[in-house]
Amino acid sequence: MNCFTARKGEGPVTFPEPPGDDVIESARERPRPTTRDSDLLGELPKEESEALDSSSAFERASRAQVLFQEDHTLSHLYVVSSGSFKLVRYSEEGREFIVDLAGRGDAFGALAEASIATVAARALEESTFLAVPVAAVRRALERNPALALRAVREAERRLRAAEIRAARFAFESVPRRLAALLLEATDLSSGLLRFPLNQSELASFIGSSRETVCSILNQLRRDGIVETPGGRVQVLDRRRLESPLDARSPIVGLSPRGRAF
Repeated sequence: MNCFTARKGEGPVTFPEPPGDDVIESARERPRPTTRDSDLLGELPKEESEALDSSSAFERASRAQVLFQEDHTLSHLYVVSSGSFKLVRYSEEGREFIVDLAGRGDAFGALAEASIATVAARALEESTFLAVPVAAVRRALERNPALALRAVREAERRLRAAEIRAARFAFESVPRRLAALLLEATDLSSGLLRFPLNQSELASFIGSSRETVCSILNQLRRDGIVETPGGRVQVLDRRRLESPLDARSPIVGLSPRGRAF
């Protein structure tokens, strides 16, 4: 699951729309997923899930499409059905910093009340998602204490992961941060990154530059530790990659299904 919201918003609550001509297309021609596919909402009683589904919109975003911007009023919880999104912040100079990643089954946006977004959401690839009105989610939380407790526990887990990540930024070198990210965000069977991140985005996630990340990856490739088929990083030797790292201090947290968030 992913981050929900930050501070409370002011003014009218509207469905977030991306700027300019980026209009999210309807994806109703595809088999419609349900909120039961979500890690957060998956254990709701059938009647509750059906109520959420009936109030939700099934949408599609193209690659690089903006779902919402920083400071946008959020009035929906977004549940990823396929594809993936990055949640980012921008410096005054326009430099991007990836705060979080969301893949299939993850949720982000407003949870219990309309809020002002502290991040922007952009699709990493063609993706589909459910937009669940925050009022409907709030009713489900009020009627299901187990769901509210699950949300609190998830928030606690995310806070611990953020603290660990902050410590790595303060005390670990860039190669160690990159190695930790690759270990946490790659599929155990294939070794491929579970998110289609390019080198600039890898750098953005660990607080470095594309040139530095490129140099480190080149060295890891020469050492036979990683490969980059089609430009996508693949870990070939996890043991050698993790050898200098403290496995108890990952750079990112993992959801129950093993996705980075």
